[in-house]
Amino acid sequence: MVATDEPQSRTLGRRQADIVSWLEADRRRSVTSRDVVDHFAWAEPMASNVLSDLAKKHWLRRVSRGVYEFLPAESGGFEVDDPWPALAIWKAKHYVGFRSAAYQHGLTPDRPGRVQVAVPFGVHRPRAWGETPIVLLHQRDYSDAGVQVIAVSGWQVHVSSPERTILDGAIQPKRIGGTPELARVLARGHRNLDWSAVLAEAAKLRRGRTGLRRLGSLAELLELTYPNEVLEAFGSPRSRLYLGETKTYGSAGRLLKRWKVVDNVGPRAFAELNR
Repeated sequence: MVATDEPQSRTLGRRQADIVSWLEADRRRSVTSRDVVDHFAWAEPMASNVLSDLAKKHWLRRVSRGVYEFLPAESGGFEVDDPWPALAIWKAKHYVGFRSAAYQHGLTPDRPGRVQVAVPFGVHRPRAWGETPIVLLHQRDYSDAGVQVIAVSGWQVHVSSPERTILDGAIQPKRIGGTPELARVLARGHRNLDWSAVLAEAAKLRRGRTGLRRLGSLAELLELTYPNEVLEAFGSPRSRLYLGETKTYGSAGRLLKRWKVVDNVGPRAFAELNR
C-alpha cells in the first residue's frame, strides 16, 4: 500500500451541504450546535452529529465543546493554528497583553511566536486548544482596567489598550521583551498616549506605582514629555528601583533622583529604537 498525504474526502451529505452553504452565504467564522438547531429547526443530537461529521471531514475545527471554527473550501481542509477564534469565545477572565498587544496596536514590529494572554491565577488552558499558539501568563495583580474589545482577523478579542500595555510592560519588562523593547514601545506610543488613563489604571494595580516610576524615568531618558501628575502619583518611594532586570544588566548605574530609579541599562536602552 502506498502512503499518501492527501486530506480526507470533503464530499458532503445533504444536511452537511446545507450547513456549509449557510456558513458560506452568511460568511460565518464559527458555529455552535445551538446555532444549527435555531436555523434549521433540527433536534440537538442531529445538529451535533452533523457538526461532528463536518469536523472529521475538515470543514470545521472544534475549538471548544460544541463550538466549531469554519474552514472554507479555499483552505483545502487544512487546519491553521489560529488563536483568535479560540480567544474570541473563551469565557474565562483574560486579555491579550504585553508584546502581543503592542504588536496589535502597531507599537512594535515584532510579533511573539505565541499570543501572550494575561489571566488570573486558577485559570487553566482549555484542552480543546491543543497546539494553538497561546501562552497563559498568570498575574497576581490581575485587573480588567484598560482592557478593550477589538477586531483581530475578524474576531472580537479582549486586548489591553495601548496605555495598559505600556504600563504592564513597565511593571514586568521581561514580558514585553525587556527594557530596550519597552523603550521602543513607549517611544512609538508616546504621541497618542493618554497619561490620565495610565494614571487611572496604575491606581488600580498593586504594582502600579512601580510601573509609573519606570515609565517616568524611561520617558526622561528618551526626552519625552510627561505630565507632573506622574511624579505626584507615586509619592516618596523608600527603596530604589532598577530600570532593567539586575540579572541581565547588573546593579551599577546612574541614579535618576526624582524617580529614585537606577539606570543600570545605559545606552542599551536605546538599542531597539531604530529597528
